[in-house]
Amino acid sequence: MPFHVGALAHILRNKVYRGFAVHKGKAHAGEHEAIVPAGLFNAAQDQLEANRVKRSTRKTRAASSPLTGKIHDSDGQPMSVSFSYGRGKKMYRYYISDCLLPRTANIPTNREGQRFSASRIERAISTGLKDLIVDQHDADLFDAITKVTALGDRLFVEIDVEQIADDSALGATRLLRRAELIDADAKIDDGRLHLSVPLPPDRRGRTKASPDKGMASTEIKADLAALVRTAHLRLDEIGASPMATSGHANMKAPATDWIRQRIIIGLLAPDIQRALLTGAAPGHVTPEWMLAQEWPFDWGAQRAIFEKAA
Repeated sequence: MPFHVGALAHILRNKVYRGFAVHKGKAHAGEHEAIVPAGLFNAAQDQLEANRVKRSTRKTRAASSPLTGKIHDSDGQPMSVSFSYGRGKKMYRYYISDCLLPRTANIPTNREGQRFSASRIERAISTGLKDLIVDQHDADLFDAITKVTALGDRLFVEIDVEQIADDSALGATRLLRRAELIDADAKIDDGRLHLSVPLPPDRRGRTKASPDKGMASTEIKADLAALVRTAHLRLDEIGASPMATSGHANMKAPATDWIRQRIIIGLLAPDIQRALLTGAAPGHVTPEWMLAQEWPFDWGAQRAIFEKAA
């Protein structure tokens, strides 16, 4: 199966392949033999660090995603950075479960996966944890983070204590006291600070637009347009595209629920698809809402569902 940035970074840094057992961020001598030589493993770490330094000195898409290789969804699977473009070539960043990425979407899995706006996740962390490093002005909060797990309406964060605690004997104690003001259940274990911060609701799909505008946010517009394009791409791949009827004789069944759920969008009434592509959809329409509907074959019935109040 293909590997994406999040999963690959996790593998390349995993000391299990060096014969260690890793528990809560600490490596202990394991009972199994190493399958990667020390020289190769260390060279890989040096290269990863060099790449990280290079990214920090220039503004690239990867450099703007500080949780790459660190963030996981509620199932524990890595999340990778994904990008989409809206009108005017504006770029939107997301952290998305690897099972939802296009190259892995047709691989059977029992995981639903998650998708978050990257700026929403990063803002929740920087805002929620800003008081942790008041004494260490040079400390990089995102650099010190070793793992983030998105679970429900909270983000569970693990942080390397040495990177953000002051150098005094009571540095870790002071850090924990500050952390407890953020999360009463905060604790330090094996050199890692464990605490959680709230993930504010995504307001994009909850704000009702006025009847005369009926427009979703710019980010949702881009996502809805991408949903239509994905639907037609998948329809074309299985020979079921309504735009190319010559391929229908060799039509194949969609391989996964993920594909089945999306190709329906490409079979909706033309005016509905046009509204999704041009940003003219009603305010209650989001990609999640579109995929959750039971769409009938009748175009008139589709329009009634599409235009109903949220």
